Amino acid sequence: MNLGNTPREHRVGSIAHLLPTPGERESFYRIKGLTPREIEVAEEIILKSSVTNKEIAQNLEMSEQTVKNHLGKIFEKAHVERREEIKQAILDEMRVDDTLE
Repeated sequence: MNLGNTPREHRVGSIAHLLPTPGERESFYRIKGLTPREIEVAEEIILKSSVTNKEIAQNLEMSEQTVKNHLGKIFEKAHVERREEIKQAILDEMRVDDTLE
């Protein structure tokens, strides 16, 4: 899955937010075994700040319950408890991989 060329530094207003690069996200998703639909949900969360389950459902043309199911699986596979932790989990995983090389 090609995630594009989103830069690591993403500016919102005057605040710079650190985003995992597309390559880092792809590696993380592969390592954690996310399905293509789980990846789509994760991308909505990572790239769009404060997106609701309802908005994700509309954007991806699925029910809100399906979004909740995918989120539960993502949280389980990524070992996180909240959507806000996904970005940091990816960055942490890539940092660990860098120190192992």
